[in-house]
Order: sequence, then structure tokens, then C-alpha cells
Amino acid sequence: MNSPLFSIIIPTYNRDNYISETLDSIISQTYSDWECIVVDDGSTDNTEKIVSQYVTADSRIQYHKRPDNYGAGGNGARNYGFTLSKGEFINWFDSDDVMLPDCLQKKIDLIKNTDFQFVITGGYYWDGKKINNPLAIYPTNDFYADLQTWKLNLTTNCVLFRKSFLQNKELFSEQMYRSQETEFFSRIFFKISENVYIISSEPTFLYRQHTNSITQNANVYNKKFLHSRLKLHLDNLSRSVEIKHKKLISYHYKGLVLQFFKALDNKDNENIALVKNNGYNKLKEINVLVAYLFIIIINLLMKVKMVDKLFRGMLYRLDVLIIKGL
Repeated sequence: MNSPLFSIIIPTYNRDNYISETLDSIISQTYSDWECIVVDDGSTDNTEKIVSQYVTADSRIQYHKRPDNYGAGGNGARNYGFTLSKGEFINWFDSDDVMLPDCLQKKIDLIKNTDFQFVITGGYYWDGKKINNPLAIYPTNDFYADLQTWKLNLTTNCVLFRKSFLQNKELFSEQMYRSQETEFFSRIFFKISENVYIISSEPTFLYRQHTNSITQNANVYNKKFLHSRLKLHLDNLSRSVEIKHKKLISYHYKGLVLQFFKALDNKDNENIALVKNNGYNKLKEINVLVAYLFIIIINLLMKVKMVDKLFRGMLYRLDVLIIKGL
């Protein structure tokens, strides 16, 4: 198979407990014209051994290690996998999830003989045994806003791209430590025309939920994770202002402020400075007085603890003035 139609790109790290299920589900696809590119981000378990057995058994499956010139993490692995791909279509897929048997067939049926640049399909939440609720994926009149506000539960599993749409675009940011997929979608789908895609609620995969790891990590403060979330809100605040979407401006401003409170509570001076400097500069483009008020309240929060709750409430509700300044 010299030019496979589908390139399935799977970043992986220490998934020896799950990756067999993932690869078995791909091999079992009713549509067979695909290549599967597994990119290992430095696994220390038996992932390489397991995948190598699949490579030997099926020539459509490849195993690669992420080279050092790509950033550590899933995004570097995703980007490297893209450079290796030969298919007309690209679908990134997670190494612990499972494709339903007709996943690829349903996606090709949606995109073939059309001018669509990408198609989005649904899936089910899954704990490894029981299939739970479907992901919130549905046709919408405000795709970008619903994506930003998590009304759409979009993951890389959902989206099949034409490779030509992705070429010459910046793909996944290798400087993001959290919200990597959201950052990618926010950037690549900005100002996208509704004529170049289609959304179907039809389920095509099982999305594994790791309840224990979510619970364990929920209350752990991590500077790099917070920095990524702050950057996402700052960038999306700028985009929201550019398209004058009041709902999104309010959403991302409030998200930025809530993350700032976490930095403040943890005395994280680096992320505090990120919000002060970048937040001020972005707000100044809308309304200089609001920008100054933003800085004044932040400075008071850092100095006057007795009225901390009052100032936090004032800062959080500044979105009303920001929107009026448009």
C-alpha cells in the first residue's frame, strides 16, 4: 500500500495496558485502506514491545520514537507523526481509546465527493467495561463558541482532516502542557467557514475515562499547567475581541481571572505577572480606563488582604465594562 487513504496518528506514553485494544480496534475496521503511525514519547514500560509485535504482524502499522528535535509530550509526537504520514486524510487518535468497527467508513462516507476540509463525529464515554453517555457532539449554528465553552466535547479522535487543509499550518503547540487539543482547535478553527466542515452526532469511538487519575490530579497545583491555561484564555480573549463575540469575551475574561486567583493563592509570581502584563495590554486595545482599573484591582489584591473578597468580585465582573467598551 504505497499511498494509504487514511493516516491514523497515535501518540503514546506508557500505555502497555491499553494500546493493544486500540490497535485491535483499528485492525478490525470495516474500511481497510489505512496506515497507523504510532509515535512513542519515551515509554518506560512494555509499550514498544507490544507495538512491535503488531508491526511484525501487519505492515500497515508503524512504530517510531519521537526525535529530540520535537518537544516532549503528546503534541511533539503528534507533529512528528504528521511528517511521516502519506494519507490523503489525517486522524489523530489516543492510545487508550477504541475505534468502533465502522469508524473510518462512517467518516469517509461523510467527506467523500464533497468539498469539506474536515468532518467531526461523536463517540461514547467509556470506563473500559461499560459504555456510558455520548460525547456532546452535534450540529450547531455557533460552532466556534460552542467549542470554546465546552458545549461541544471535541477531542482529536472526533476529527478527520484532509491533509491538504493542515499543510502549511502550525499544528500542535509543543509549549502547551495542558489544554493542548483545545489550543489547537481554537487556533485552527478560528474564523472557519461553515461550508468547509460537517458535524455528525454518529458515534465512531469509545473515549476512555481514567477516573482515578482525574481525582488525584484535580487539586495538585502545577505552574506549567496553569501557564498553559492562562495562555489559552489570553489568546482566545484576543480572538473573541477580534470577532466581537460578547459571550466569548466574557467567558475567557472570567476564565482568565479565575486562573489568576489560583496563581495569587499559590504566590506564583511568574503567572501573576503574565496576567498583569498581557491582560492589561489586551484590555487596553478595547478600553484604556478598563485596562487601568484591571491593573489597579490586581495590585490591591496583592497588597490589601482585608478586602480580598470584595476586590476579587470586582475584578471578576469587569467583563461587563469590557463588553461595553467594544
